[in-house]
Amino acid sequence: MINNDNLTIRDAALNDAEDVYKLIYLLEIDSQIINKKDLIEVYKYNLNEKNIFYRVAEIDNKIVGFISLHLQKFLHHSAEVAEIAELIVHPQYRSKNIGLMLLYEAEKIANEKKCDTIELASNMKRVRAHNFYKKNGYFDSHYKFTKKIDK
Repeated sequence: MINNDNLTIRDAALNDAEDVYKLIYLLEIDSQIINKKDLIEVYKYNLNEKNIFYRVAEIDNKIVGFISLHLQKFLHHSAEVAEIAELIVHPQYRSKNIGLMLLYEAEKIANEKKCDTIELASNMKRVRAHNFYKKNGYFDSHYKFTKKIDK
């Protein structure tokens, strides 16, 4: 377990883009090619969006985790909904409560913004992640379907 004195959760910054790319690459390595230039452009754009929150976990000035939270209003909720779009902890730092601290940060934001619900999707093969979410009060209530759009 990491001593919380060594762990810092903070707002992600522009100069974190390279480290965030490396973490997202690890998250998506099995499912798709992540174009670094495109990811960094979206990252930069989203840093300025008022309903998107990026946080990084740092240990000794090294980024070891990342979470993104997106807020939006859905008609079927009739309220603000928070969605965790990405949550990743570097494999060397897993099982040290870093993911839990990032999850708590997202929940804190959702609570402060008076969200009705917090949701997330997780790849079906990430059974360990599913167990983590269930252990922390999340339940599997939906299927998520995806389809690539031909360009």
